[in-house]
Amino acid sequence: MKKKLSLLLVLVLCFTLFSCVKQPTPTDVANSYLSAIKSNDTEQLTKLYAGDISTVSFQAACDDMSDSFSKELAKNVTTKFTSFEYKISNEIIKDDKATVDVTIKTYNLGDAFKSAISEYITEGISLAISGTSEEEINKLLEDKLSKKISEATFDYESTVPLSLTKTKDGWIIDEYSDDSEFLNALTGGIIDTSKDMAESFGDSETE
Repeated sequence: MKKKLSLLLVLVLCFTLFSCVKQPTPTDVANSYLSAIKSNDTEQLTKLYAGDISTVSFQAACDDMSDSFSKELAKNVTTKFTSFEYKISNEIIKDDKATVDVTIKTYNLGDAFKSAISEYITEGISLAISGTSEEEINKLLEDKLSKKISEATFDYESTVPLSLTKTKDGWIIDEYSDDSEFLNALTGGIIDTSKDMAESFGDSETE
């Protein structure tokens, strides 16, 4: 009888302890998620993100980039992408939905990208007219990108929302689009720059 009572007491104590364990909040999950992006922890990203992690893995993106450009340039881009700083604030929870604000500071890669492409277009047209080979013109693009990315300043800052949903396993980050505010902030404004340049080229073609 005493053994049964002792076992029952142990079970009650264990249940009490597990019940008191603090579950990760939306802020905790967002912090773990951003940390996983910085360290390219794909296992952690899979647990915390509802979408395809290949869209948020800078290493995967830069591995794809190395198919067209040198490994040195891809490595430089990866380093710049993952060197961001962040601060999480303003957690709001409503039932099984939540949002947090994420302030991201990183390299101004949007301006670097725009400057590199602008110079490449100007010089590339002249080279093409003069009969320069495609290989040399492609090298010009890589050289421009390498230079501008290396010179990028660490002064891009943006505050963006991040949405989460509560599941049976806890809070997870909602899937977001490839052109979301969050990804734009993470990439130092590259998405906004790409949109602006695409619109500019579109306007030029219609004139």
